[in-house]
Amino acid sequence: MKKNISSRIAKWMSLAGAAAVAMPAGLHAEEHGNAEGLEPVLSSVSDLQLKGSFGAEFGASSSNRNRGLGPTQNYHTFNISHLRLGIEGDVHDDFQFDTVLSLLPSVAAGGTVINDLGGEGAGVNLYHATLTYSGLDFVDLSVGYEFPRFGMEAYAHDEDLITITRSVLSTTLRPSQHTGVSAHGDWDIFDYRVGVYNSEADGSANQSGSYPNSYLFNLSGGVDLDEYVRAIHDDLSADLRADFIYNDEAGTTNTAELYKNAFALGTNIEFMDVNVAYEYIWARSTAPGPRPRVQGYILTPSYFITDDLQAVVRYERVRNTEGSTAGSTLLGHNAYAADVQGVPAAAAGNKYQALYLGSNYYMYEDRLKLMGGIELAELRDTEGANTQSRTHTLMTAVRMQF
Repeated sequence: MKKNISSRIAKWMSLAGAAAVAMPAGLHAEEHGNAEGLEPVLSSVSDLQLKGSFGAEFGASSSNRNRGLGPTQNYHTFNISHLRLGIEGDVHDDFQFDTVLSLLPSVAAGGTVINDLGGEGAGVNLYHATLTYSGLDFVDLSVGYEFPRFGMEAYAHDEDLITITRSVLSTTLRPSQHTGVSAHGDWDIFDYRVGVYNSEADGSANQSGSYPNSYLFNLSGGVDLDEYVRAIHDDLSADLRADFIYNDEAGTTNTAELYKNAFALGTNIEFMDVNVAYEYIWARSTAPGPRPRVQGYILTPSYFITDDLQAVVRYERVRNTEGSTAGSTLLGHNAYAADVQGVPAAAAGNKYQALYLGSNYYMYEDRLKLMGGIELAELRDTEGANTQSRTHTLMTAVRMQF
């Protein structure tokens, strides 16, 4: 009996060892531009590439000139904003797959170790997974788990942001990842996306109980205005984008599904080394009654002082109407200022404005950058407790992608 067991163990270990040797042997590294690709054994798969991104930051915030609030204390911490690893490639030429996992560390008991810019939470989670068919001339078709196309800043990847934190406006209204299908493409100077998604971002039961099946509809379109504005100056470029989301689930208090419909209109104008982005966002809550609305704008000029050094300014102004209505989400400070003791975090006010001043230093083009910034913010509640808080937050960060 012992001999038979030993023989079986030896057999399985031999098979495991052979598999461990065979798998790496079937993958041959080859160059694809600046990235390392993997050529798999299966001839149906090509251009297989690994990719990843990482962000770490430090933030220190304090508050002054508060009204209607108790004494405050300073707050500072180190954070990991995101850690992701993914793989993408082509299948039978006409199909492309793209899968990304989030690998944020778990939150320590009694302490904060993540800022969680992406919103996917701590632990190992699926961040993005799509399969796209590009065999048609006029449209690409995708199915999977992804962010609906909404807002310039909200839709940008964390590693591509030129500010360390997202604006409160886009953070409040940024849709979560959803499972669904989308059609997208471009024609001449136009690009478009039409998507239909499961309204429940986390796959849980319907929050309102009113709709056994609900959906989120997404429409997005952009116009490249370069050929028109270059008639004014050769170094001038501009584009215009409009995004719309409609959620047919009503009455929910689930924060991920809070808005019945939302609209974003943005433009990006660039002249030589100066870029100015402007975005207006409006949304209406799913809450019953007067259905509170959130609206505001983000203005973000930036300038490359040298080829590697960029100066950035961002100003935002936001208002939530009927802010004291039950079921609505009020506005809060950024992730660091919200943790200042004595300053309300979520559901804190209905009027917000903030000024961000920062700079970015790029190394290896955009694959590695060092960031620094300070944000001055004011949050008021004019419909409830009549409170006011002013904060200033100093932040530094490193962003890397490969």
